Amino acid sequence: MSRKNARFRPAFWDDLLAISDWYEERQPNLGEEFRQALLSCVHRVIRNPRAYRTISGQIRRAVVGKFRHLLFFEIMGEYVVFLGVVDGRRDVAHWLKRRQKGEA
Repeated sequence: MSRKNARFRPAFWDDLLAISDWYEERQPNLGEEFRQALLSCVHRVIRNPRAYRTISGQIRRAVVGKFRHLLFFEIMGEYVVFLGVVDGRRDVAHWLKRRQKGEA
């Protein structure tokens, strides 16, 4: 797949900003480091989305490098749709329930 086939839900961008701001408050440039790690993960997923395991329905996840955040996405036809990002140490089931209700 190519980058042209990537789609991003608004929750993805909301998560990206919130998480990178949180890291930046803790240590200068750590937010930028997170953003770069996340974008690198997005590119890996785009290259081979089926390499990542399905966790619920059609939702798959990838680990964002050393940050232990999880990137959630779906393969919808010819598109990879990026849904959101969550701290892997948090309750992923809670995120999935929110998404099903349309909150995430």
